[in-house]
Amino acid sequence: QQLVDSLSLPEPMRRLADRLRKVVPFDTMALYLVKEDRLVAEFVAGQDEALFSSLEIPLGQGLSGWVAETRKPILNGNPAVEPGYLNAPQSFSLLLSALAVPLEGSNHVLGTFALYHKNKDAFSRDHLRFLMGISSKLAISIENGLRYRIAEDTAGTDYLTELPNARAMSIELEAQVRSARRNGS
Repeated sequence: QQLVDSLSLPEPMRRLADRLRKVVPFDTMALYLVKEDRLVAEFVAGQDEALFSSLEIPLGQGLSGWVAETRKPILNGNPAVEPGYLNAPQSFSLLLSALAVPLEGSNHVLGTFALYHKNKDAFSRDHLRFLMGISSKLAISIENGLRYRIAEDTAGTDYLTELPNARAMSIELEAQVRSARRNGS
């Protein structure tokens, strides 16, 4: 419920990682969101965080790309099939199992939620059922957050000219005045 109520991702995702680890043991958790024709890591926690954060996965390719395109989960897949994972020599990981589920929004797939583990066949069907159960709530949270970002971005922009509007200028002026007072300038 805290995920659904939140409009930002990082803090609720950290809480989710802590709580989820007690039910579904994992070494790395990754949330990939669709941007144009690829999946981009929006949040990664755990082992090999830098590696998974840097991946850009074309839809339909690799484990997570396949899950996003087909809207079908994968149980105990091989993390090494993610594009970019094997191609870079510095991209070495000991993770051997992946559990990935699609995140379906109201009109389209938002992305993929994946857990990785260092042991082979580490995830059970119960783990998959649990992840499928929370994936809809996670998708709602993400969709709400994305809508909020769009509303926030457009609130300070004139629709026709795409220039900052009076509200944006007022906010910037207030920030500059506060800065000038702090600096004594």
